[in-house]
Amino acid sequence: MYTNTSGEDTLVKSLATTIQKKLVNPTEEQFKQLDLKINSLSDNLNQTNLELRQEIDGLSEKILTIRKELNDLAALHKKTRLVAFIAITWTAINTYILLLR
Repeated sequence: MYTNTSGEDTLVKSLATTIQKKLVNPTEEQFKQLDLKINSLSDNLNQTNLELRQEIDGLSEKILTIRKELNDLAALHKKTRLVAFIAITWTAINTYILLLR
């Protein structure tokens, strides 16, 4: 039966420490840096989305205002056409009456 010696235990602990220092610690640091970058990008994305939403809301309000103005203009156009029709009809009737005299 094989038993570990203290020299082998020391070697295993040394290798474990070296692996920890060379592989695990740098990876943890890289993870932390990537996590910070991701959080920063997420914050920037949220800020950009908020600004875009505000811009869209502003444009929506402008569109509603323009639609109202367009409806008002359409109503005025109908009135103008009616007045023009009445004026043309009145002129035609007066001209006809003058020609009959």
